[in-house]
Amino acid sequence: MATIVFYPTAITSDNSAGGSVPWVDPGNAAAEDAAVATATEALMETPAVKTSLTLKAGTFKSEGMTIAELIAAGATLNSVKASVKRNANASGAGRYAKDLVVSQFYGGAYAGANLADTENYWPGPPDLLMKDYTWSEGLPSTAQLRAADYAIGVQAHLLPATDAAIIASIDVVALTVDYDAPVAVFRPITTEY
Repeated sequence: MATIVFYPTAITSDNSAGGSVPWVDPGNAAAEDAAVATATEALMETPAVKTSLTLKAGTFKSEGMTIAELIAAGATLNSVKASVKRNANASGAGRYAKDLVVSQFYGGAYAGANLADTENYWPGPPDLLMKDYTWSEGLPSTAQLRAADYAIGVQAHLLPATDAAIIASIDVVALTVDYDAPVAVFRPITTEY
């Protein structure tokens, strides 16, 4: 079994899955460097849960090479893990950010299981903490993983307070792929004299 960690090189605030709160500076979620993408919902007279657009992270690379360049077409996928380093400026019942969707995108649509942790609040400041989401069933095909449109999507629920905004922050969306390389079949060469 082999394991490779990839980082996105194309990240957008995608509205194809709905939502009303855009991600600002989505490209900041390309590396674990404390530069963050943010989604901010302003304070409200009557607080209500809002939904972010989807932070869509794609064109994953490892040391400058794409998934298609590093994982052979005949490989067998064992698991795909998205690691999202995130926090919010508050974490509690009165003001929070929570997962709504953490999903894979392939074949032109969000697909596979939504692994969002909809019960727990994103951690509060000051720390950005990593959360792992692992698909070991319902995996894309190797061809879908290697395709140019493969991405990870993260969408959040945001609840501001009457006196303070809620700011959700994502530092990085990393992708770890565990796979078995295809087995080469060798046929003996025979020569007749």
